[in-house]
Amino acid sequence: MSNKPFSKKIHYLYEKLNYSKKEFTNLFWDGDKKKFASRHTTVHKSWLGKGIEQVKGFDFDAYEISNLKMGEETVFTEENFMYDGFEVFKERVDKYVNYKFQSQELFEYKYIYYFD
Repeated sequence: MSNKPFSKKIHYLYEKLNYSKKEFTNLFWDGDKKKFASRHTTVHKSWLGKGIEQVKGFDFDAYEISNLKMGEETVFTEENFMYDGFEVFKERVDKYVNYKFQSQELFEYKYIYYFD
C-alpha cells in the first residue's frame, strides 16, 4: 500500500468495500464508455499501484461515489478525498461499511409466494 495521501485513502476504501475491480472503477467513472478503459487503468495502476500524493482533474460530482448515501446522508464529499486526514477518512469509510453491512443483515426472506 502506498503511503501517498490520496492513494492511501483509495487503497483503504478498495479493501473495505471488497468490490471487484470493475465495480470499484465504476465508483470513479463518469459514465462515458469511451473513457472506461482509461479510467480503469488510472484507478488500478496509478491510484492503487504506484500511488499519488493528490489527484488532478478529480470531477467528483460526476462519479457514482458522490451519490452513495447512508439513509439521507451523503457518504463522501470531494473534501473527504482531497483534504481530510487519513484517520478521518478511515472513520468515514468504516461508518459506511458498517451501515451497509447492518442494512443487509436486517433484510431476510420470510416467505416466497408463487402465483400461477
